[in-house]
Amino acid sequence: MNSQPTTRLERLRWCILGLLFFSTIINYVDRQALSVLLPILRGELGLSSADYGTITTVFMLAYTVAQIPSGMWLDKVGTRVGFTVFVGLWSVAAILHAFTRGALSLGVFRCLLGFSEAGNWPAGGKTVSLWFPKERRAFAMAVFDSGSAVGAIVAPPIVALLALNFGWRAAFIVTGLLGLVWLAAWWWIYRDPPPIRGSPPRNATNWCGKAAGHGLQRHPSAVPGKKLSACAHFGVSSSHASSPLQSGGFMSSGCPTTSAKAVAFRSRKLGFSPGFLISRWTLGKCLAAPCPTA
Repeated sequence: MNSQPTTRLERLRWCILGLLFFSTIINYVDRQALSVLLPILRGELGLSSADYGTITTVFMLAYTVAQIPSGMWLDKVGTRVGFTVFVGLWSVAAILHAFTRGALSLGVFRCLLGFSEAGNWPAGGKTVSLWFPKERRAFAMAVFDSGSAVGAIVAPPIVALLALNFGWRAAFIVTGLLGLVWLAAWWWIYRDPPPIRGSPPRNATNWCGKAAGHGLQRHPSAVPGKKLSACAHFGVSSSHASSPLQSGGFMSSGCPTTSAKAVAFRSRKLGFSPGFLISRWTLGKCLAAPCPTA
């Protein structure tokens, strides 16, 4: 009797997870476009290594500062509106890179990109917690987060090919437009699930069934005021402390830049070595995710 709502909900879950996966890919493609195009921009805009270092630092500072406010704001407005704003802002920021005239304007656009891209992870994590039962959240999070590694693999050849065939400004515009295409799919497919407590929205049960019994429920331990153990707190803190180094250092700045210099934008070779390493990391994350947790 309940098979039809359950099947529909399951399909919707996979659609939403696919959207989260692609949002993370686009997130990394947009942030890596600058480092891939740097050899061209050095000549076109006269960027020095010091300029690039400053611009990268500005991006990472904005990205880091925006993390906590992004999560707090998402809790108030919901993931549908929140994701829309974040992806819309970072897509516009990515497109604006095409109109840069020098280091100063590029730094401003980079700051806007970092500030808006930070919302991808709190929004994705909240979406997974809302739509997946606790026994499947680890796998869902692994799929969502693995988009970062996939984005790091595909960004160098995609951006390089666009630059070679249409110019560096077109490369920024096209990669920025990817986010706007994603937005259309997100706004059409996604709805925030009905609230766990209180009365659900008027038409909510028509498309996703009742929250109870379908995995759309609050984790028993996820209650306000509950403290993490010392071990869990250390794990969460250390992993988040290292995330700026992963996203900004190896995967977003130095690695694609070095590859671009080494092969002079030969797209068949660009990014192969880092892509091989990162793809192994992605596979490991997805295989490890289904492991039982305490």
